[in-house]
This record gives sequence, C-alpha cells and structure tokens, in this order.
Amino acid sequence: MSTYQGDNSVTSWAYVLASQDVEELSQRASAVEIGSGVQEAVLSAAEVERAQNANREARQNAATTRVGTLKTEADTAEANAKTALGRGQDQTGRGRPGGCSEEVRRRGAGEP
Repeated sequence: MSTYQGDNSVTSWAYVLASQDVEELSQRASAVEIGSGVQEAVLSAAEVERAQNANREARQNAATTRVGTLKTEADTAEANAKTALGRGQDQTGRGRPGGCSEEVRRRGAGEP
C-alpha cells in the first residue's frame, strides 16, 4: 500500500542522489524512472483485474439470486398444480361428476 501511495519516492531519490558522478546519477535516474513505470503498469493491471473480479462476483451473485427466485416460483407453481389436480378428483382418483373423464381427456389430446 505504501508503494502505491508513493512512499518509496524518498528511497528512490536517496538512491539517485547517492551517485558518485553524473553518469552514475543519469543511470540511476533512468533505472528509477523505468522502475516507476513498471510499478505503475503493474498497479494499473492489478486494478483492472480487481475490477473484473468484482464484476464477475456481482454477476455470479445476480445469477444465484435469479436461480433462487426461479426455484421458488417453480416450487410454488408445482404446489399450485398439485392442489388444482387434487381438487379435480374424488378420493378414488376418478374425475368428479360433471368434470372431464380420463377418456375425454385422452380423446381431446388425440390419443386413441
């Protein structure tokens, strides 16, 4: 974290200023500049990856929530269908008087 906030700048300057001559100073300054560029690129890439991971997590959570909602709706629809089916039959499992018999249902579905 301290590197990201630039706390190493004093160390970098101390390294550059500890040079024995102008040529060494120039080489060290170039090295520090390259190092800073690499550091910035790495931090930028890490931030992009962090954002992508957060996006993936949000999408995964949304999908998990949606699947849970669909499961609840399916369970409710199944229970309602079973209740409706139960109301259409007497205790023997045959259709109630005035309702469609199994034979009428088969003929309506095109079965022999």
